[in-house]
Amino acid sequence: MNNTQTVVFDGFYSPEVAKVEGRQYSPVDYLRNHLIFLKRLISTLEPDTKAFYMVDMQIANLTADIEEVG
Repeated sequence: MNNTQTVVFDGFYSPEVAKVEGRQYSPVDYLRNHLIFLKRLISTLEPDTKAFYMVDMQIANLTADIEEVG
């Protein structure tokens, strides 16, 4: 997209949206971004709850996946 195109996105300034370039993420980058999100999420959860343990298990799985792929 060049910067003179009009892009229609509700609530966004379209010339600025048109300037945004696409990004290529590797599988490891994707997993690391997900891991960062989960670590932030777990810090907001109450310990000894089902949600806490589910997120904690996903963190362990993602860590293993990152080591395997990376």
